[in-house]
Amino acid sequence: MSRNVGDMENRALLVVEVFAGLPLVVEVQRNDLLEQVELLGDQAAMAKEQRKKGQIKPIIDSLANVCAGAGGLAVVWQTWGPVIIKFFGM
Repeated sequence: MSRNVGDMENRALLVVEVFAGLPLVVEVQRNDLLEQVELLGDQAAMAKEQRKKGQIKPIIDSLANVCAGAGGLAVVWQTWGPVIIKFFGM
């Protein structure tokens, strides 16, 4: 595993912790967000040529949309969104 992938996995874990701890996100929405971040983590762990951009892009778009409308999550996405997008080459 390359250093970049390991770094991305560590960053993804931080994002998961932030999502999991946010009280302003209703339980169902929080679970959906965590599932999406987990799927991104799975894709990040794959070799670049094995990643499925058709699955990654909708997840990133969904996360961006949810985060934009949810106060504290907007700050999280402003910080980590560009990192995630760049990592996946979107």
